Amino acid sequence: MVKPNLLLSALALSLAAWLIEGTVLYVIAHALAMPLAYAQAFFLLFFLGLAVTLPQAPGYVGTMELFGVTALHSLGFPKDTGLPVILAIHGFEFLFVCIVGIWALWKEGLSFQTLFRQTKDPKLDINQ
Repeated sequence: MVKPNLLLSALALSLAAWLIEGTVLYVIAHALAMPLAYAQAFFLLFFLGLAVTLPQAPGYVGTMELFGVTALHSLGFPKDTGLPVILAIHGFEFLFVCIVGIWALWKEGLSFQTLFRQTKDPKLDINQ
């Protein structure tokens, strides 16, 4: 059974996430003196979204940079200017995910030691 309120909530949250991500790309580009227009940040976001759908190395290393530099180049930015921006974006996203992950571990009362111990012995209950 379709629940319209939940569907609308999901769509609103998705829209908010995309707006935040596009804004982050815009801010990072401007912090590195790249005059990227707000609409161009969403074009870049679209290309980066395509990049992560392809089979690739862990962390999207290489593919994200290729698609990002190509997108920026198609918007008229030189490749040697685009690469540092894409590397900064990739680094920011990686750092953000790490920080949120560490916070989530702490919030759940877990530690890296507990996780590694369970990896070695999957029968261990991580809630011990």
